[in-house]
Amino acid sequence: MMNWHDESDGDIRRLLHRGRCGLGLALTFTLAVACGGDPSSEAADGGVLPIDDAATSLSDASIPTPDAVPVDAGPQCGDGVVEGEEVCDEGKENSDSWALEPHCNEACTGLAPYCGDGDVDGDDGEACDDGLGNNDVWEPLEHCNSTCSASAPLCDMPEDTSVIFPRPGVPYPPENLHTTEKAVLGKILFWEQQLSADDTVACGSCHQGSAGGSDTRAGLALHPGADGIDETGDDVHGSLGIRRCEMIAGVPVAKDDEIFGDRVQVTDRKTPSFLDAMFAPSLFWDGRATDAFLDPDTNTVAIVTGGALESQALGPIMSPVEMSCEGRTFDDVYLKMATIDPLSLASDLPPDMANAVCRYPSYPALFEATFGDAAISAQRIAFAIATYERTLVSDATAFDRFTDPVAPDLTALSEGEQRGLALFEGETGCSDCHSTTRPNVDAPANFSNQDFHNLGFIDMASQTNPDTGLQRTTGLAEDAGKFRTPTLRNVGLREVGGLLHTGLNTLEDVMAAYNNPSVPPGPGSTTDVRMIPLGLTSGEIADIIDFLRDALTDPRVETNSYPFDHPTLFAP
Repeated sequence: MMNWHDESDGDIRRLLHRGRCGLGLALTFTLAVACGGDPSSEAADGGVLPIDDAATSLSDASIPTPDAVPVDAGPQCGDGVVEGEEVCDEGKENSDSWALEPHCNEACTGLAPYCGDGDVDGDDGEACDDGLGNNDVWEPLEHCNSTCSASAPLCDMPEDTSVIFPRPGVPYPPENLHTTEKAVLGKILFWEQQLSADDTVACGSCHQGSAGGSDTRAGLALHPGADGIDETGDDVHGSLGIRRCEMIAGVPVAKDDEIFGDRVQVTDRKTPSFLDAMFAPSLFWDGRATDAFLDPDTNTVAIVTGGALESQALGPIMSPVEMSCEGRTFDDVYLKMATIDPLSLASDLPPDMANAVCRYPSYPALFEATFGDAAISAQRIAFAIATYERTLVSDATAFDRFTDPVAPDLTALSEGEQRGLALFEGETGCSDCHSTTRPNVDAPANFSNQDFHNLGFIDMASQTNPDTGLQRTTGLAEDAGKFRTPTLRNVGLREVGGLLHTGLNTLEDVMAAYNNPSVPPGPGSTTDVRMIPLGLTSGEIADIIDFLRDALTDPRVETNSYPFDHPTLFAP
């Protein structure tokens, strides 16, 4: 099994992804200089040189001699700005040339002066080398001809090691233990829009860290509910999915939808957070992603227990509302993945992702580096995504500092937040369902009992064909209206797209409903018996909201910092 963190490619520089330079995207680094062009061009002035213009500029270029930096001197760096101070050398005033690796500091994000067309699997020679037959490596500058249109990235960008995985206290099923390669492949797959049938939706499209693991777009995405009529009592702010389509001869073909017409569809529930989900025995609002993971290719149990993340991971990929077309099969997915360039629609890749796709610029290569052979399967996709998700523990909050079992920081919470925590754990009974107790000595409190409850916020009797939640999965009448208890970590970030499965509420709305449930428990009701009026004052409610909104927000999640970092997705 190959390890992309240990392997050394020497001076070989593979393209970050083969298709990026053919998408008509603008390059902000100096293509003309890196690949033999004229340093007086627009790009050399710090402007933007579109690909089409780059090809024209390079067509009359002469082949330079790399006298400033010997091509055999080892890895090189630069910021792509040939005029002005480099941001990634050590200040030796060599700002107009690429610096050797010993001169590079941690800020280096630029590209080395090698060239190639990215066709590392081809056998017909590079389109931009000198025809010497060394088509599987990136060429030094003196081998580049006038058709060169790509500069090669270094495959050893410095990676963040501030968090060591696997995390103590995080449960892993024995059938799917942690490896670094599997976690990084899962991160790539999670943010891969090309997993969707029409290349528009990734898992990460609806799960954004800055939205607390949910979807900021939900506030603008309206599903009309079961009655099909907008602005009635059963409307839901869901997540934008895929335009309705069907697979015909292996090709997605768009078709109009009876509700959304030729617009993209909207899910009938708001996306729950995917953060801190590794402790749940079942997932989705209705619990249909179960503890046992069934391999859809073989219809056999691949994980006996502890596989809810694996069960959940495949659902959206095959959903005709979220990422798939009607009639699409996993074979269609595998065939597509074998031919696409990983993350070719994304930009601003974090270092761990960039290094992986740089060394292994195809999905068969990535799967071989991870699993030992190039086979792509649903089980391997699920195993990788779930392994990535098990790295996302948001335990750097003020609450975690305040309650640290070894060295608690008693100044981490304000006086109001401390009053809110006391109410939360005390007379309100909030912590009965949103537990503040650690599931094990090494794991943080998850703020969920992982159970299902009917809060009495929705009068189902007044709706036509209401969403019955857990009952959809179990078929039991007593489960009508019950939904999974979400974690409250980062709940303040989720407000922007709405809370609960309906996406209609702010924390003020939720606390008002808890203070006076619209459908209290009683005969003929499935509302939880604990849902009785709380009688809280406005000041007490404000303290609880302050605690929830501020003390439970992980700043790494809010700022999309490692390990919650991710690429920028293509906006269709």
